[in-house]
Amino acid sequence: MESFAKYCRFILTANYKHKIIPALQSRCQSLDLKPVIGQAVKRCYNILKTEGVNISDEQKKKFVQLVKRFFPDLRKTINEIQKAVIDSELCISNTGTDNELLDKVYQGVVTDTIKLRKYLIENEDRFQGDYDTLLGTFLDHIYLKQIDDMKKKEMIAIIADHLYKSAFVVDKEINAFACFISLEKCL
Repeated sequence: MESFAKYCRFILTANYKHKIIPALQSRCQSLDLKPVIGQAVKRCYNILKTEGVNISDEQKKKFVQLVKRFFPDLRKTINEIQKAVIDSELCISNTGTDNELLDKVYQGVVTDTIKLRKYLIENEDRFQGDYDTLLGTFLDHIYLKQIDDMKKKEMIAIIADHLYKSAFVVDKEINAFACFISLEKCL
């Protein structure tokens, strides 16, 4: 960048500023553009209408949940919506990690994290291989479980720590399983 800065300007865009290495951030002027979720929903809805896609009332709720799930990443949101269109009908089957999967993850943490890893690898399509989302929804799942409050607090702190670390790791699957092993020790 320093070599060519005399001749041109670079514009870097990212959805998550913290994922850009500090050495690169120090060479750039930062502008934080705060997207509005309502505008993202409106934009995606307009795309569907322009393409002639029908949206039932039941699908409208799932549509909004899907946009919220991937916000602010509009490209990923549009790709996920596109996958859910069948014969000009919006058919979103689920909008997140399902409760059955989260219950199996919890049981795996309680009993055997090695078998849990095999199960999650075989079922990655149920959470699109997004281990950050899996950990986030698992945190919500833990919060609603009937567990001793002190253990619940410790588990939430472990998940939060691994979600933070996830921004810096190369392999998010390894980070997620390190989290599950730490949770297993906690129980």
